[in-house]
Parts: sequence; C-alpha cells; structure tokens
Amino acid sequence: MEKTFLTRMIAWTALLLIFALPSPAQWVNYKTPGIPRPPDGKPNLSAPAPRTADGRPDISGIWRVNGYQYNIGKDLKAGDIVMLPEAQAIYDERRKTNSFDNPWARCFPGGVPRAFLSPDPFKILYIPVPQVTVILFEAVQT
Repeated sequence: MEKTFLTRMIAWTALLLIFALPSPAQWVNYKTPGIPRPPDGKPNLSAPAPRTADGRPDISGIWRVNGYQYNIGKDLKAGDIVMLPEAQAIYDERRKTNSFDNPWARCFPGGVPRAFLSPDPFKILYIPVPQVTVILFEAVQT
C-alpha cells in the first residue's frame, strides 16, 4: 500500500512537471498582425493610426507606460504643477508618511489611473459587435 502511494505521488509529480514546461507562455518574437512595418521589421511609429470600420481610431493592442507610476509629473518643472491647497496638504502628508495609505500597501486595487500607469503591460481589445472594449491588465490586480 505504501509503495503504491509513493509510486502515485512520483507519477503525479512527474506529470505536473511535464505540464509546467510550456507555462512560460510569453511570445517574445510574436509580431502582432496589422502593425505597419518597414523592411527592417520594426514597427513604423510614424504610420497613420489604424481605424475601426466606423472610422474611429483603433487603440486595440498591447500597451505599456514606463516611469510614470509614482510621479506622473516627472517630466515637468517644479512650478508647472499647481495644486489646490487641499490637494497640496494631502500630497505633503503622503510624502511625509511614505504613502502609508497607499491602496497597494494593503493589497487593494490601485484604481483606474494607477492601473494604466503601471509599468506592466495591458491589452485593449475592441470587439465591434456589440461594440465592447475590454481592457486586460497583466498585473497589479487582486
């Protein structure tokens, strides 16, 4: 009986390891169809924006924003950001407490602005019928 149990455990472990092999499913060399590319194969960033069938800009695809997660005004000068006194007080308090009340500190979702500014990629899917836009976030969700 004990030998049978050990044999089964080894078999299940081997099976799990075999199925775990393809788990890193990142498509490093996958080229998204429909993106205009010059002969060198890189995306043409100066090409006109793609359009949906009704003529609106098609923002479908994988998006990634780098560097603005903790400071959306990082490219601005100190005097360019003007806050209301109430907002300045909240900002100063959060700087003083090292953002202790940050939702991520308690494993809560960060909300819409922060989710879009995360350095992790997100994907926008536009489904023309029944006109639905779906946004899938790679990380930062609970």
